[in-house]
Amino acid sequence: MWSNCFAPIIWNSCTDRRHEPFRESGMFMQIIHFPVQIGFSLVNDEFIIVTWQDKLGPFCRSAADCAIVLDAIRGADAGDPSSREIALEDPFHVDITKLTVGYLDSAEMEVVKVLSAKGAKLVPFKLNYNVESVQSILNITMDVDMLAHFDNWQREGHDDDYEAQDQWPVELRRARLVPAVDYVQAQRARGRLIREVQESFTVDAFIGNATDWELVCLGNLVGLPIVVVPTGFKSIEHPPKGNTRRRTTVTTGIYAPPDHDHIALALAMAYQSVTDHHKQRPPIDAN
Repeated sequence: MWSNCFAPIIWNSCTDRRHEPFRESGMFMQIIHFPVQIGFSLVNDEFIIVTWQDKLGPFCRSAADCAIVLDAIRGADAGDPSSREIALEDPFHVDITKLTVGYLDSAEMEVVKVLSAKGAKLVPFKLNYNVESVQSILNITMDVDMLAHFDNWQREGHDDDYEAQDQWPVELRRARLVPAVDYVQAQRARGRLIREVQESFTVDAFIGNATDWELVCLGNLVGLPIVVVPTGFKSIEHPPKGNTRRRTTVTTGIYAPPDHDHIALALAMAYQSVTDHHKQRPPIDAN
């Protein structure tokens, strides 16, 4: 369904956020991407295999572990009649030599070279769509949907008790003022975006920057599963004075079409089978 560091993160489509040990809050950059900077892999799949208002994906040391955890936590939510049971196809038996994998200009070229050497067909790629204001569509959709969930909480004044008053309380109060017409128009634009991305998704998967905000928003709206994998270290921004050993992780994302989590996982596992970035830890200062 087209809807929406050092170990892989899988942004998946088959789990229910009630499984708290693997919870993610839907804020990709703050909650999902930052743990990858200290050595984890992630999978997330935008609303499909894992059901809830937000998405849920496992943080694991390797993409293979992510596949196992994802298969264990996937499933429909009995409390959500709009959710559905979707199988996770076996990523361990995908023949990547039969896959055509695109890479964006933002892709980490080491990943491109490794997957090419493993037999996948790598081609330059670009997603083409004409819908503008992807982030605005996501903001309207997400804020209104969140407020629908927290409606009673806000009406009963509990947002006044929230510690960080300049964050979610403000966001949810703004959502109360979104006109119904604007929400409907945003969903129409989202539908057009889904169709355009589907038509231009001419590869089996593509590699790109996992922190590009346009891609983050587009993935949420269209429903693209993504595995985020660590690919090395780089110097930290604004290092302390004097010598420091501290480094942060370089990551990249492997994106697949909706319901194709197994393809992104298979490619991530192929990459990690001949690299050891996911087994390392970023160095820190001793004191």
